Parts: sequence; structure tokens; C-alpha cells
Amino acid sequence: MAMVQSVSTAFEKLTPREREILRLIAAHLQSKEIARALGLSPKTVEMHVLSARRRLSGMSRRDAALAFVAWEGGDPGNDYRKQPDSLAALPGLPPSEREAGGDQDSAARALPRDWRHDLSNIQWIGLILAITALTAVLLAITAIGIHEFIMAIQAITQR
Repeated sequence: MAMVQSVSTAFEKLTPREREILRLIAAHLQSKEIARALGLSPKTVEMHVLSARRRLSGMSRRDAALAFVAWEGGDPGNDYRKQPDSLAALPGLPPSEREAGGDQDSAARALPRDWRHDLSNIQWIGLILAITALTAVLLAITAIGIHEFIMAIQAITQR
């Protein structure tokens, strides 16, 4: 029970702007979209998110947003995939970004996710290693080509 009280106290200490941004994160908006909707820079949005996460003992961005929405609504079983009606009134968002519907499929259609967001940490490491290996191979091939070119020029000039 003490843990619930400390989390509740942390939620109460969030600023109104942090609360607003966490609601928008829970509604599947990215920092650029939130910044556009609120008339802020993306870096300012990220600073508010970082501040909120610190207040919430380092929860991840998404977990903090979902936990806050559950705390605020008093219903931990709430379907967080539904955007609140208040999002429809945001002036900075085009209709396609405001209409996230009630199910996850329509939310995914309204706010497309880039493939980079779907990679796990291990997949990122694998991707970086693959790019590094490919770069090394290309550099080696280039070095061999340059060496062969120099050897051919030397052979021509020594005749």
C-alpha cells in the first residue's frame, strides 16, 4: 500500500504541462506531434517528459504515460488505445492524427509507426554490427582497389 501511495504522490507532483504531455503520449502521439499541437519545440516536450519520468522513479516514457492515465482515470483496466475526446480539439494536429478511433488497428493507421520504433535493443545492436561489418568490407575492397591501381601505375612507369 505504501508503494501505491508513493506513486500517487509522485503523480500529484506532476506539473499541468507534464500531465498534458503524458496524456498525449498515452494517446500514441510522438514528441514532434505533441510539440506541434501544443506550440512547443520537440526538445521542450522531451524535457517535460524527462522531468515527469524523474518524478515517477524513472519509468519508461510509455509506462509513465499509461500509469498516469490509469491513475488519473482511477481505472487501471481502462483501454489506453482510445484517444480522449479532448484530442479532437487540438488545433495543431491534422485530422488524420486526431482520429485514432477506438481500436489499436485504427490507431496504428492514424499514427503510423516507423520500423525503427519496433526494433528491440538486441535487434539494434545486430543492425549496427551488420552496418559496421558492411562498412569494413567496403573499405577493404576500396583499399585493395587502390593498391592494385598503384601497382599497375608502378608497373607501367617502370618499363
